[in-house]
Amino acid sequence: MTDNRIKTSIFIFPLLAGGLLSLTFSLKVFWWVIFFALVPLFFFIQRCPSKKSAFWGGFLTGLIFFGATTSWFLFASMADWVGSERKIIIILILALTWLLYILFASVFIGAAAYLFFRLRTRNWPDIFLFPALWVIFEYFRAWGIAVFTLGPVSLFGPHVTLGHLGYALTDSPFIVLAGFTGVYGLGFLMVFINCLIFFLLISVKKPVFKKENILKFGLCFSVIFLAFASVYYFQNLRSGKNFSSKNSIPASIIQTNFPSLFSYTQEQEMEFSDIQLNLFAEAVRQSEWPRIIVFPEHANFLKRAALFSSRASLADVLKQKDALIVDSGWHSNERTGSAVTRLIYFDLRTAKVIASFDKVLLMPIGDYLPYFLTAVLNLIGRDDWIVNMEMTRGYEKGGNLTVVEYNGIKLGGLLCSEVVSPYLYKELTAKGAEVLIGAASDAVFKGDRLLVGQLLAMAKMRAAENNRYFIQAANQGDSYVINNWGKLVVKNEKIGNEVIHADVQPMTGRTFYNRFGDWILILAGLIIAPFVFIGRLRR
Repeated sequence: MTDNRIKTSIFIFPLLAGGLLSLTFSLKVFWWVIFFALVPLFFFIQRCPSKKSAFWGGFLTGLIFFGATTSWFLFASMADWVGSERKIIIILILALTWLLYILFASVFIGAAAYLFFRLRTRNWPDIFLFPALWVIFEYFRAWGIAVFTLGPVSLFGPHVTLGHLGYALTDSPFIVLAGFTGVYGLGFLMVFINCLIFFLLISVKKPVFKKENILKFGLCFSVIFLAFASVYYFQNLRSGKNFSSKNSIPASIIQTNFPSLFSYTQEQEMEFSDIQLNLFAEAVRQSEWPRIIVFPEHANFLKRAALFSSRASLADVLKQKDALIVDSGWHSNERTGSAVTRLIYFDLRTAKVIASFDKVLLMPIGDYLPYFLTAVLNLIGRDDWIVNMEMTRGYEKGGNLTVVEYNGIKLGGLLCSEVVSPYLYKELTAKGAEVLIGAASDAVFKGDRLLVGQLLAMAKMRAAENNRYFIQAANQGDSYVINNWGKLVVKNEKIGNEVIHADVQPMTGRTFYNRFGDWILILAGLIIAPFVFIGRLRR
């Protein structure tokens, strides 16, 4: 009985690890907790009796972590999306989807813990094994999410990086390393430091100043010193290197607070148009031109202004001022006639659309129904909801990414959920984009602060990975400008209707990460290989 109680009680360690990980993502002031958040999980793996127990310990850590950090999904206004009044059934479907996701995602942490238990040598090389396993299974999880959300118009690939540990460091000095390592490399570093702390805690014995212990402390502090020295080195490297000889350009970011509804009445459309025109008038009162004016996702500013404005034409309002409007909304694909979410670059001086881009990374449930959810709806006899969704919220996937040149500056923009992918903005930068843009709307999730905070962390990572300024305009979310170091230049004061302004510096040149991608995953594979070989020899 006592042994069983002991075996059960040790499961508090993985639960604690999950709670600490959640804290670093939920409250950014506690980002430093990430340095030891996984230590309780390591204590559990050390004490657990079998690899099966190790798996369940890792699984529990994931269950707490993913459950807490994706709780925003439960507050989505699904009933408004599909136009249904059966809100209880909708909420149950949301809860089922959320539960399936966190169970699915937790398997990957469980698998990392399982393999660590099985492959470990119980010696100092183990401090390299778990970080390697962690990032490999983060990468596998990104692929797993692609399978989980597979649908007729989904973009298949390891794009969705929700919950990657590297994002916990976006408010720390370590963010500067993203241009070298990417988000996976920062995750590797944090797990390595966790392993190092655990290694010291279990191995140091009295007397503390014994030669062996001094060497261990020396190793620990050497690694930490090298980590901070690397931050300092890359800061100076990027400060001293001339990444751009171009002048900055002023930008105005339009922030709105419009609800996410199944459809809008004509009165609502007129009201929204009036608000947008007032914000636009505030933007054009600025003295510096030319300028970039960015609207949120689905703003439909140009259409609304043309349909509902009782004022003078845009050309008269602007008095021939030179500006680029970045707008977006629902459009029809010229070839197929299917609905697409389109980002539009409109040159006000010439009154012409100079380029456009159709969203490629569509959001499951928001933009399309994954196959698994279609099966559930068919099972409960709600195939009419599938038809309704396809008619009202079903979008077609876009094609190639677009880089547009305006006033000698190359701009690359994406839409909303596409910020979760490290690879799309990386591709835009490789194509020559000197400023990155994101048009977003978090109204579907009612501007949930947990989600908005995670999206901000991802935007900071994308800016630092590619050494580019990042502009985001959002509806019921955060609007901001981030510099090429991943630091905020300006941000909205609250979620409301307002305009924020900042100068944006075009950046040229490519970072190590942008050139070579996730090289850390190859390194992780090389680290794991000898452990697999040694494990086979032991058997």
